[in-house]
Amino acid sequence: MANYLVFQVCANLGSYGSQFAVGTNRYTDNKPIFSQIVGLIAAALGLERDDEQINHLYDDYDLACMVIPTKGFKITDFHTLIGNDKNQGALISRREYLTDVLFDVALKVKDQNLNSSVLFNLENIAQALKHPAFALYVGRRSCAVSLPLDPMIINCSSFVEAFQTYFKNRQVGTPLIENMLHLSQFNRFNGYFDLKDSVGIDVKLVWQGLQKIAGVDVFSTTYLRDRCVNRKSMRFIERPVSYSSVRLEV
Repeated sequence: MANYLVFQVCANLGSYGSQFAVGTNRYTDNKPIFSQIVGLIAAALGLERDDEQINHLYDDYDLACMVIPTKGFKITDFHTLIGNDKNQGALISRREYLTDVLFDVALKVKDQNLNSSVLFNLENIAQALKHPAFALYVGRRSCAVSLPLDPMIINCSSFVEAFQTYFKNRQVGTPLIENMLHLSQFNRFNGYFDLKDSVGIDVKLVWQGLQKIAGVDVFSTTYLRDRCVNRKSMRFIERPVSYSSVRLEV
């Protein structure tokens, strides 16, 4: 048994970025990247982007994400930018966004750190998520979160159990979230969709590392170079990310 801090991220618009999010076409992935989640937690704690304390959030915690299917879709925004050099002309880019973004995040202290003090404990982070120091957004500053993050510390045996417990006991924003969820997965009752009327919902799981998490086999693995270790020189390091899916009871 261990303590897991679980919270929700809900936004009308969001952009997850991708390994191709450079140049004139800025695409979005269909699942969040961990540097984005770490950045959101750091913003809640009041850490600046170049603050080296952010490394503790990577090194001290195991992190997993549960992507909940919604009826959202991708949209593309057309950008023009006029620089200082008038002879250069307008810079043109296209940026992708996702509508109806919804995912839950869970983190726990890494096993090797259980007997030592961590810089930010779960209670510190939970309090910061309730009262963030900086504005929180999903990928781009125009994509503010739509609901409070509603953090909850859950004592249980696995990430899957933590997500399942949080999903059933979510306190904030249930009507909005029910409206965002993929309608084909829920039964119609008196004109609205009730989570408790459905048998289950299929969700995607994303977690750091190559190891199997309790009760879930690794479906696929990829390597992302998205952890910035030196912002001035824009130096990033590579790390493995695993994917799978589970069915949650609702």
